[in-house]
Amino acid sequence: MRISCALATVLYTSVCYAVPPLVKTSSGLLQGSSDANGLLLFKGIRFGQPPVGALRWEPPVPFTSAALQNITSLPPACVQMFPFAVAALSERLFNNPADPPLESEDCLFL
Repeated sequence: MRISCALATVLYTSVCYAVPPLVKTSSGLLQGSSDANGLLLFKGIRFGQPPVGALRWEPPVPFTSAALQNITSLPPACVQMFPFAVAALSERLFNNPADPPLESEDCLFL
């Protein structure tokens, strides 16, 4: 019995971790990842078209795509603005000055 339980655990683990998780949504097919604890991770799910060109300063347009979306890493953060008088304090509280995150106007992600 112990051998069959151990074999089942090994097979289950190898199946779960060998294939990246895929989820079909109304916005397309999303490929995530899983961690050592078996949690499925989906980082940076796009919900709107990039706000460039004619879409700049307009309400978000829903994102749809037929292509596989690899969402295994976080996208850039939204651009941050700090008031002049408290900029240094705000930057230290909300950013990592030694290794600042990437920022972009295209931040229509969950």
